[in-house]
Amino acid sequence: MLGAVFAALMVLLFLGDFRSTIISSLAIPTSLIGTLIFMQAAGFTINTMTLLGLTIAVGIVVDDAIVMLENIYRHMEEHKMSPLKAAVDGSKEIGFAVVAMSAALLVIFIPLAYMGGIIGRFLKSYGLTIAFAVSISVFVALTLTPMLCSLFLKIKPGAKTRLEKFTDHINEWLAARYIVMLEWALARRKRMVAYAVLIMISMVPLFMFLGKDFMPADDTGLYQVNITAPEGTSLGMMKQIFAQVETETRQLPHVKSILSSIGTGTGGHFGGSTTNEGYVLVELDDLKDRDLPMQKLLLASREMMSKYKGLRVAVMPAGGFGGGDSELMYNISGPDLQKLNEYSSAVADKLRTIKGAVDVDTSFSYAKPEYRVEIDRRRAHDLGVKVEDIATSLRTLVGGEEDITKFKDGDELYQVRLRAEEGFRDRKEAIEALMVPASGGRVTRLDSVARVVEGVGPTQIARFNRQRNVQVKANVDNIPVNRLIAEAEKAFKALNAPPEYKAGIYGRAKELGKMLREFGIAFVLAFIFIYIVLASQFESFVYPVSIMIVLPLTIPFAIISLFITGQNLTLFAIMGMFMLFGIVTKNSILQV
Repeated sequence: MLGAVFAALMVLLFLGDFRSTIISSLAIPTSLIGTLIFMQAAGFTINTMTLLGLTIAVGIVVDDAIVMLENIYRHMEEHKMSPLKAAVDGSKEIGFAVVAMSAALLVIFIPLAYMGGIIGRFLKSYGLTIAFAVSISVFVALTLTPMLCSLFLKIKPGAKTRLEKFTDHINEWLAARYIVMLEWALARRKRMVAYAVLIMISMVPLFMFLGKDFMPADDTGLYQVNITAPEGTSLGMMKQIFAQVETETRQLPHVKSILSSIGTGTGGHFGGSTTNEGYVLVELDDLKDRDLPMQKLLLASREMMSKYKGLRVAVMPAGGFGGGDSELMYNISGPDLQKLNEYSSAVADKLRTIKGAVDVDTSFSYAKPEYRVEIDRRRAHDLGVKVEDIATSLRTLVGGEEDITKFKDGDELYQVRLRAEEGFRDRKEAIEALMVPASGGRVTRLDSVARVVEGVGPTQIARFNRQRNVQVKANVDNIPVNRLIAEAEKAFKALNAPPEYKAGIYGRAKELGKMLREFGIAFVLAFIFIYIVLASQFESFVYPVSIMIVLPLTIPFAIISLFITGQNLTLFAIMGMFMLFGIVTKNSILQV
């Protein structure tokens, strides 16, 4: 709504006439209502991406109407035509140019709707929403706007109003400065060409030095603190830890509410629960009610948690796009778990030296208490005990045997699970006394054929592409994630690991690389399609070059604007560049 109001005010500022402003501004609600109809037919909903497309479309749909109105007004003023005659002649004269401008916009945004991966899912509704709006704005500019001009557009005789004098003064001032710059540039054509070449060349180093992120930092007012305690921490101890963390978190500024969760469900075949893990979800006051951004409060929370030396902590935004995962997830895969631990620790140590890298950790933990059963195979053979029988007996003792029978109580049917009581499966003596089957229908104690040894082992053994895998995780604080990616890859390469050990990014960091590749393809397709549209309009293979040569010149200035504002190259920044392409193309078509 505010976008439409400001667009109408800008039209009034430069046209200086309320009738002209109303005629051109009516294209906004008319086009948007038509767009909503097409969105309904396409099965779209009102969400973040479609609303973003509608917001951007506000500035686009009014352009065609202004171009049409200005040309009709020129016919009335210069040729003394009636409004009806001027509407007919003006529409014929500039109608094809309006169609060409809109077609150029369409071929820019339609490729966005058919990109692959997660980015394509995000941008499909966005690209098609703008395409719907542009298509309808052409129809409005060629039909509704000329009709309204023929009925209501008039040239007032006599003295101009104060508003008209003010807008004429602004237009004359801008035109005078533009003519001076144009004359200066035309007098130095070779120098301007050299400047243009330098600007295009500068695009490469500027792009390399620009920080890159998948999404911009968003103040959602919601973040979570992931906590992992040492293996073997009891549920009672976790409750005490979380109670203390909650108490201290509530003392931080602008904390509105807290939700805690301990345990992450079942632990696989052995049916245990991971009681040493949990998270604290923190909701902050509304942004308008606090004087600190969420990034500052994340830093305060990290400082608060730093005193808990035995805990592995990660503080990250929750909600929004992809909340809940670490910014960097770097996978290292290979056959040997100890080597993976060595390599991942080296990469993590390198990342910890980088200012702005926070919550650096690895997924490997070799601290889970366990009992190892070491079988004396010669003794087991003498007693006729099979290894698989020992494994089956231990699995039944510790994990239980499911669905051994069924129990019916009225209309309810229950599965019966056989499992030893807790006191018989968590003590060494009880495990040693386990009776295992032997040959001849006999049974024997487990300690007669095996030795039960206490020790520690890995918390989990993850796999990626059928290889053992350890993951290095990290978040960022005021640095682009692409820098962490580069440092992680550099650190792993310096290890000179054997070829059977592979490494690569995962999660949002991987999606960042995919996003840049997909947008690169979309840029190329946009260039090709724009050339086809312009070549068909001018009926020449050469004339479109004079328009398209301007497009690469816009990218360096867009990147410089990101440097000046301290922003990284993100999904929305690239979407803005596509919008810039469309605007520059439309302006160039009008000039030519």
